[in-house]
Amino acid sequence: CLAYKKLDGHAFVLLYGKKGLWDRRGKEWPREMQAINTRCVSYQEGDLDPVTGAVRQWRVRQRNGSEKIVPAESMLHLRDFDPRDPIGCSSPLAPVWSGMEADLNVDVYAAKWLANVGALGLWLQVKGAKPGADEMKALLATFNDSFGGAANSGKTFASGEDLEIKSPPTQSAKDMEMPRLREWNRDVVGAVLGVTPFELGRIQEFNLANANAAKSWLVTNTVLPELEAFESAFWGHVAEPVSRHERADVWMRFDRDKIAALKPELLQSAQTFATLNGTGAIDAQEALDLVGLPLTAVEIDVQTEDTAPGEPVATPTASVAD
Repeated sequence: CLAYKKLDGHAFVLLYGKKGLWDRRGKEWPREMQAINTRCVSYQEGDLDPVTGAVRQWRVRQRNGSEKIVPAESMLHLRDFDPRDPIGCSSPLAPVWSGMEADLNVDVYAAKWLANVGALGLWLQVKGAKPGADEMKALLATFNDSFGGAANSGKTFASGEDLEIKSPPTQSAKDMEMPRLREWNRDVVGAVLGVTPFELGRIQEFNLANANAAKSWLVTNTVLPELEAFESAFWGHVAEPVSRHERADVWMRFDRDKIAALKPELLQSAQTFATLNGTGAIDAQEALDLVGLPLTAVEIDVQTEDTAPGEPVATPTASVAD
C-alpha cells in the first residue's frame, strides 16, 4: 500500500467485513484489508456525486478484464495533495522521470556498445560501382558477423572488395559524463523518495555513528509520516464512524516500539519526560505531549510521593504504541 503511494502518489485499500465488502454504515470493524494495484482502480464521470464531486463508487479491473464496482465506503483511498486533481494524484517521481529515462538510455548505450565494440559506428564506403540494396545488406551482415561484437574485437580485417572504412566522430562515455549523470539522478530520485545515501548503498561515506543517524532520519522523516497519514485516513474513514457505536473513540496506531532505529530516541524521550515530570512545573500529560511520547498519563506509572533523590519520578510501563 505504502509502496503504491510512494510510486503513484495515492493508494487504495479494499475493506472487507464479515459478509463481503465492509459497510461503514454498520457497527462492525473491518475484518480484512487488501492493497489494490493503483493502476487497476478508476472512476467515470457518472461515478461522482453531482453536488460535491466526491467519488461514490470505484471501478476495479479484474484479471479477466471485467470491472468490479466497489462502493466508496468500502475503499480506503490514501493520497498526497495535488492542486490540479481533487481526486487522484500525480506521482512524486514525475519531476524526475526524465532523469530515470536518461539512466535507462545509459544502460542501453552501454549494452549496445559492448555488443558492437568490434565495429563501433564504422562507415563502409564501397568504391567504384554502387552496389544494390541487397548487396549492401549482405556485405554489412558479413562484416558484422565476422567483426562485430565483443568476442570479435581486435580481429584483423581483410577484404577483396574495394572498401574504405571510416570512423565517424563520436562521444565517449567520459565525454558525456555518464557516471556523474547517474550519480546525480540517483541522488535526485533518493531525495524525492526521502531515502538517505546510506540506503542507496553509498556506505563508504558513513561510519557507525552517522549510519545509525541516517537510519533514524529515514524512519522519522520518511516512514513515520506515511504511517501517520495512514492512521489519519483510517480514523476518518473507518474508526470515527464505528467509534460512534463504542463507549469511547478508538484510534489505531502502528506498533513503533519494535523499530530499532527509534529506540535511542525513545530512550532519550523517556529520560526527558522523567526529568520534566519530576520538576513539578508541568503535569505528566503535558510532559508527555512536550517530548512527543504517544502515551497518556493513565498509561504510565507516575510516582509523585516519597521519591528518593535521584530516583526517576516517572517510569513508562506501557508500550510506546497502543
